[in-house]
Amino acid sequence: MSIRSAAAALLALLVLGAVPALAAKPKTEAQADAAALKASMVTSFKKSKQLSALTIGKVVCVLPLNGATFHCTAYTTAPAAHENIVFKVAATLHDNDAMSVTWQLTSHSCTDSVTHKPFKC
Repeated sequence: MSIRSAAAALLALLVLGAVPALAAKPKTEAQADAAALKASMVTSFKKSKQLSALTIGKVVCVLPLNGATFHCTAYTTAPAAHENIVFKVAATLHDNDAMSVTWQLTSHSCTDSVTHKPFKC
């Protein structure tokens, strides 16, 4: 195989490999912020003895019209305790090299995952 045909084959593989990536739907800013917040929450929850049993599911964020603080809702479960917990979160994305996120839980509500009845938590 000549160098020219090897280069053409490599280029074809790179182009074909890039097609699925180009076809993927790009994330909106709210989706990107939700992903960054979820990653930060997972790390923090794993360090907490009380929250380590929680599994963080969907995180949905609403961006502000102005300002740096966005508001999110994080849906979590504690399967062993039959709990569904919804956390309301205020978060700020810092525009530094690491794109770090600081966040604070503002409220939460709990329901039993079997009966779907709310309870105090």
